[in-house]
Amino acid sequence: QPEQKIEPGLAELMRKAEEADESDSNDGQTLPKEIVRRERLREKLQKARETMEEQARARAASEQAAYEQKLAAREAREGKRKGKKPKPPDDTPRDGEQTNLTDSDSRMMRKNKRDGYTQSYNAQAVVDADGSMLILGGHVTNCASDANELIPALESVDTSLGKIEAVLADSGYVNGDAIEELGARHDMYVAVSRVENHDQRKYDYRPRSATERAEKVIKDPRLLAMREKLQTDEGRRKYARRKQTVEPVFGIIKSVMGFRQLLLRGHAKVSGEWSLLSLAYNFKRLWRLQALA
Repeated sequence: QPEQKIEPGLAELMRKAEEADESDSNDGQTLPKEIVRRERLREKLQKARETMEEQARARAASEQAAYEQKLAAREAREGKRKGKKPKPPDDTPRDGEQTNLTDSDSRMMRKNKRDGYTQSYNAQAVVDADGSMLILGGHVTNCASDANELIPALESVDTSLGKIEAVLADSGYVNGDAIEELGARHDMYVAVSRVENHDQRKYDYRPRSATERAEKVIKDPRLLAMREKLQTDEGRRKYARRKQTVEPVFGIIKSVMGFRQLLLRGHAKVSGEWSLLSLAYNFKRLWRLQALA
């Protein structure tokens, strides 16, 4: 083969590039890699601190109305014993608050008392209980508790799908205000304790753990009325459909479709990921329903 010739100018550039790659000297303008990593980490820590401070101020602002209400109620009491003066909302981060440098939108959660804490999101799904088992709506939140998710979950259902006649939810969604608000529009069946939720065995001979909390006494008249409703034959019959519809959906997503963890970061991307997953499940379910028709 003929010898390839390299232009003198290009050869000089290649020589200088090789010398720069092999040289360990600093040009006085580029920071060493170790310092660069520390500077970037410092920037992330500063941003995380600002985020936590902003969240603390937002929390204090949301608690201000309740504080003023308690203060006014204390001042309205007659007599000298007015009780302890309520503390104003604290707008600084609490000692136990944490944030994640990789995904600051996520929070520390655990599935139950027997599992460990992980950086997670809480994915919600509204499932049709009339036989189709299709996902009608859903959303993703960074709050571990489901107590405030009942209203957003129902609002995620498109009105074009029709009117929601009844709502079945487990004891994790117990919220007297939400039940009262939704009860004006829907027939509500919400378990108010683990007993109605069937999470506790009726015949369990194992001794109660010293750290296990006793069943909370229910005093809210709205929850007491809901408990009586679930104890009727009609209430038991309707609520029994919850486990036959919602629970299999999550089981199929995890075990059949193999989706056991979120792969993206940030609330917006995770919400999109959950929407795509719900859509994939609905396609799979529709194909199955068509085959059975």
